[in-house]
Parts: sequence; structure tokens; C-alpha cells
Amino acid sequence: MVLDRWSLNESQRRNLEDYIRNNYALQPVAAVTTVDSACVDAVQIADLYTRLAWRVVEGTVDDKQRATCARPMELCQVVGGLYCPGGPYRKGP
Repeated sequence: MVLDRWSLNESQRRNLEDYIRNNYALQPVAAVTTVDSACVDAVQIADLYTRLAWRVVEGTVDDKQRATCARPMELCQVVGGLYCPGGPYRKGP
């Protein structure tokens, strides 16, 4: 979860993170990140896209999700080229 840190001091930020993590009415939250207002959208997009890319690497996506992930960039850029043709971990011919 990405939160805008606008007007939060350190104590308030920790209080909010604890509340979110311990609020059992919410779905479990793996991480709470606070960022400057100007960066919130970009950080959320990067997080969502990285999670999708990781699922593609794991092979746990359907064709539509794979196509969505392939549109913005080559998956080789996400995994650093290790799984791309010529990379040391490439599988197959």
C-alpha cells in the first residue's frame, strides 16, 4: 500500500501503518510505503507492474495478463536479461 506522506510526522506515520496492518477488516497488507505526493501515482504503477511482471516470470498468469505485461516493455528489461536469449538462465532451445 502506498500512502501520501503529506503532513505526517514520523509518529503519525507509524500509527497509520500499525492501524492498517492490524485492521482485520482490510485484506492483508504486505507493505506500507509512504512517499511524497508527487511520486505516489508513479510508485503505485511501478509496484503493480512489477508484481505482474514477476507473475509472468513465475508462469502464473493467463494470456490476457501476459499481453498486458508485454505492452509497456520487454520482459527481459524487468528480469535484467538473465532469462532472455543468450542469458545464463534461458530455458529451451
